[in-house]
Amino acid sequence: MTELLLRAAGARVFERADALFLVHPRGGVHRLDGDSAALARAVLSLLETERTRAELFAALAELVGGPVEPASVVDDLLALLRQTGAVQVSSRDAVARPRAVRGLRVVLGVTGAVQSIHTPWLVSLLLNEGHDVRVAMTENALRFCREEGLEALTHHAVVTSLWAKDAGGPAPHIRLAEWADLMVVAPASATTIARIAGGSCDDIVSAVAIATRAPVVVAPSMNVAMADAPSVRRAVNALREDGFIVVHPTVGHEVALSPAERTAMRGTMPTPPEFVAILRAIIATAPARRGSITAPSDGSWDARYACAPSTRPWESDAPDDGLVSAFERWKSAAGAPLRVLDAGCGSGLVATALAAIGCDVCAIDLSPNALDLGRARPGAERVTWVQGDALTATFSGRFDYVCDRALLHVLPAPQQRAWAQRAAALLLPKGALVLTAHSEQAPAELGTSRLNARAVAELFDGLLELESIEPVAMKGPEGTTVSARRYVLRKG
Repeated sequence: MTELLLRAAGARVFERADALFLVHPRGGVHRLDGDSAALARAVLSLLETERTRAELFAALAELVGGPVEPASVVDDLLALLRQTGAVQVSSRDAVARPRAVRGLRVVLGVTGAVQSIHTPWLVSLLLNEGHDVRVAMTENALRFCREEGLEALTHHAVVTSLWAKDAGGPAPHIRLAEWADLMVVAPASATTIARIAGGSCDDIVSAVAIATRAPVVVAPSMNVAMADAPSVRRAVNALREDGFIVVHPTVGHEVALSPAERTAMRGTMPTPPEFVAILRAIIATAPARRGSITAPSDGSWDARYACAPSTRPWESDAPDDGLVSAFERWKSAAGAPLRVLDAGCGSGLVATALAAIGCDVCAIDLSPNALDLGRARPGAERVTWVQGDALTATFSGRFDYVCDRALLHVLPAPQQRAWAQRAAALLLPKGALVLTAHSEQAPAELGTSRLNARAVAELFDGLLELESIEPVAMKGPEGTTVSARRYVLRKG
């Protein structure tokens, strides 16, 4: 396994005169002087580009016009740089990391809690994550953070009012609510929490949080005496029960006290780096929408497939019972290989299982990470993998069967009929859609559309004929199941 050396992004290094100082992450300073300092400068400069040890020695030799001897001097320096965190090591043969997640459209709601002084820092980190960020601020938040700096960071106007300057356009809170893939209220003051919990839309932040159907993350931040008040606790509990995602506060310093009297106490939101780390996990595990049924954006699917399978409630180790055997029967009756589209294929379990019984399978999904997982499955070479949206992608020819396991029930209502029309158009005459969707008994917190036979028949009315229905235990991670039905809808 080949080690790769690279200057760490968080290297703590400073210089004074001819000396170079390395600051250890856990405290302490190591000083280098003379030739040692010069060598350290050269090594750190060369390791701005990832190199192996041999490549580093070759570059140093080119720099000084000959071999660097003794080699132990450089090796000792590298050990020191690694120890102090100035140089990091990775492996060229290590398992590849998941593809970077595409950014989401994030509305950041900022309130009058004092932690809003850190908003520019939080915005910068969200932008570094690849998100498109737009900021809404309450009047009290403007006491701690100015609009101009946030506008310079985001390249979008900060919204502070419920009233639009353009009378012909949508109200600002509705425009932001519809635009958002995710809303974050951070920091969330006790006042704003009470407004959202009570359904009061008298400021821009509470109005967007109530109006949007995107997931809403709330990060309470206040004095511990306020946080422990029964009225505030009731409001926070109400938010959680209504489907909002509540981030627990951490320990910080109460700035309402004078500097000499400040002590660490519970109640503040996590620091921006800690909060962004929590947000990554939320994006990977949260339902797509709050109080509504819709598929997450491309980026949100990608985030989920970058995390462990146990965080994906639709993921399983084997196809749902009876699915593959049904295709075997249809293939035998046809006397020829079936051309199958696996729509919203995820990590490719169904696609590879159908390919293994001789079907000609095309698998499509929005998420590149999902397709990477599919391509790594045994037998993946028999499948044609397509990255894209099944509602709009162009395919070569039509299909004998379209397999929809858990696509329809995550689409918003307006798109469900569009998918029904699209699925019918993709089928050959006498072809069929094999649809597996959550039933009325599925947990509401999954955020999916819980369908019954009547609803499915209405969706496909005039397009496909409902041929059969059977109850199915849709398999999930680690042996879990969700109540579902399998519908076969045949084209005339």
